[in-house]
Amino acid sequence: MRDALSKLSTENEELRSRPQEMMDENQRLDDIISSWTKSSTSLQKLQRAMKSSGDKSGLGYGSDESSMAEPSTHPQLDRTKFHTMSFVKSSTRQPEEAKS
Repeated sequence: MRDALSKLSTENEELRSRPQEMMDENQRLDDIISSWTKSSTSLQKLQRAMKSSGDKSGLGYGSDESSMAEPSTHPQLDRTKFHTMSFVKSSTRQPEEAKS
């Protein structure tokens, strides 16, 4: 009988300590949720400060050519140079002097 009483007394102490453990766990989870809420608020502020997805200024687009234009890879390169270039086929035959 003493053994059963001792066992019940130990179980009673364990059950009494559980509410404190649960309160500690609740506090830990509350701190995590609070941290996430602050992070979410900061992220929303950052997203509001960023450019919209349609704003392509600063990406090589001209100011009058917003969404229809292609990005310029060489903005200073004169496009007429592409039209005036000429190519020469290289010779694969060796000169007469090199054969001997």
